[in-house]
Amino acid sequence: MTIFDYYMRLLAGSILALVSTAALVLALAGLVQPGKEQIMAIAAGISLQACLYLFARNKADRWISALLLAVSVAATVAFMEYAWQQQQAETAMQQQQQSASSYRAQQLQRQIDDISQQISIRLQVSQRDTEGSYRTRGMTQLNDDIPRLTEQRETLLNQLANLTTGATTPSGSMEAALGSAHWGFRIGVFIALALLLDYCAIRCLATEKSDVKKEERKPSAEAAKPEPALEPESPEEKNLQENRLATVTEADPEVKRIAERVRSGSYGLQPIVRQIISEEGVRHPVVKQAFELLQDEGVLVKNGQRYELQEAA
Repeated sequence: MTIFDYYMRLLAGSILALVSTAALVLALAGLVQPGKEQIMAIAAGISLQACLYLFARNKADRWISALLLAVSVAATVAFMEYAWQQQQAETAMQQQQQSASSYRAQQLQRQIDDISQQISIRLQVSQRDTEGSYRTRGMTQLNDDIPRLTEQRETLLNQLANLTTGATTPSGSMEAALGSAHWGFRIGVFIALALLLDYCAIRCLATEKSDVKKEERKPSAEAAKPEPALEPESPEEKNLQENRLATVTEADPEVKRIAERVRSGSYGLQPIVRQIISEEGVRHPVVKQAFELLQDEGVLVKNGQRYELQEAA
C-alpha cells in the first residue's frame, strides 16, 4: 500500500463515518422533543458512533462493537425508511395537486373557448352593423365589449400556463422499483446498504500506517562489489594467521577435510568460499586456512577475486 492509498482510505472512511453518524444522530434526535433532550440525543449518537470505530480496532471489544454496529445499522435503516415514507407522502401530495390542477385546467380551457367564441360572434355582429345602418352600435361593441373579453381571455390563459408549469415530473426508476416491490424487499435493501456503509468505514479507518510500504533503497555501487573473500582485514591479522597456519592445519581435521574436497574437485574448478561455508556449515577461518594450504601446495591459484584449481587428485 502506498502513502496515497493510505490517505485515500482515511478520506473515504471519514466520509462514510460522517454519513453513518448523521443517520444515527438524526434518528435519535427524532425520538425526543427539541431542546436539551435533543442536544443530549445528538451527543449520544456521535459518541456511540465514535465508540463503534474505536472498539472495532480491538479484538477484545468485538462483542460490544458488534452490538454498536447493530444499533448503527438499525438507526440508518430507520432513517432511510423515514426518508422513503416522506418522499412517498410528497409524491402522493404532488399527484393530488396535479390531478386537481388538471381538472382546473380543463375548466379554464372551457372558459377560454367560450370567451373566444363570444369574441368571434361580437366581431361578426360588429362588422355587419358597421357595414349597414347601425354603424354606431357596431363601433361601440368594438370599443367596449371586445377589449373586455380579450382581457378576460388573457387572464385565463396566464392561469392555465401557471398550472401547466407546476406539473410534477415522473418518479425515477429506483423509486418506482422499490415502490412496486414488497416492503420486506425494501427493508432488506436498506439493511444491506447500512451494513456496507458501516463495514467500509470500519475497514478504511482501521488501516494502520505501518502497512504503508517504505521505498526500498537501491544498493550502491560500492555495496554491489564482491567482498574480497580471503583477504584479511588487517596486516596484523594476516601475519598471525600465517604463523598459526602450519600448527592449526595439522591439528584441525575440518581444515584437512575441506582441503581434500577442494583438491578432489568437489566444488568445481573455481571453488567459492561462501558456497563451501553454506554447504559444509563451517566457519570462514576454516575455509580460509584450507585455501591457503592448497595455495602453498600449488594446487589452488588466486586469479583476481577468484580461485582456480590447477590439478585434481
